[in-house]
Amino acid sequence: MKRRYFLLVDTETTAENTVFDFGYLLVDRQGSIVEKAGYILAETMGSDLFFLRDDPKWTAKAAKAKKARYREMYRCGLRTLRTVQQVNADLVRIVTEYDPVMTAYNLDFDLKACAATRIELGFSLMFDLWAAAAARICTTRNYRKWLLQTHGFTPRSKHGFMSMKTSAEYVGSYVRGLDRPDVEPHTAVEDLEFFELPILRQLLKARRSYGWLMDNPKPDHRNFQVRDFYRV
Repeated sequence: MKRRYFLLVDTETTAENTVFDFGYLLVDRQGSIVEKAGYILAETMGSDLFFLRDDPKWTAKAAKAKKARYREMYRCGLRTLRTVQQVNADLVRIVTEYDPVMTAYNLDFDLKACAATRIELGFSLMFDLWAAAAARICTTRNYRKWLLQTHGFTPRSKHGFMSMKTSAEYVGSYVRGLDRPDVEPHTAVEDLEFFELPILRQLLKARRSYGWLMDNPKPDHRNFQVRDFYRV
């Protein structure tokens, strides 16, 4: 690998699927943090946060409580208020000074949210950290053994599908050596620092080519069926 830096990006979104919380970690090839930032966007700070009506984990009540936590994070200096123009200027500076490879866990989600908010992710090289983790970590024997110990499988669907979990919560907890999955706070910088960055560090230990990180299919639950990876 010739490039020396990676930029991990994460977003938390509004009910309109625009970015509310934008976070990044700029790291070197050893995974050491060079820069860290968490921004609440001035243009969307008055919007409701994302919620789902039929999902107990993502209720409107939980979204309101999460927004109250953001207000406290801002008061304590854990978040800075920025306009989209200021965020874009920061990203241009990073590209100019470091020319990093950009990544995110479920890259398509963050690209769409940033595009809807006019955040410009002008990076010449990008890869989906989720795809790399699913292909390079989740198929290993040790990860599959860890899933057995932590019951890391989805409930059986009406079609008989039961899938291995490949979320950042599970993979990040595994590479951190935890004996059970930790819970993501679903705030951008914290998710990056405690889940996505440990995953990237684990992948970088292999010291392989960019293709090893980039040439991986988008994860599909049909390719991670319990019946295909476990035998009685």
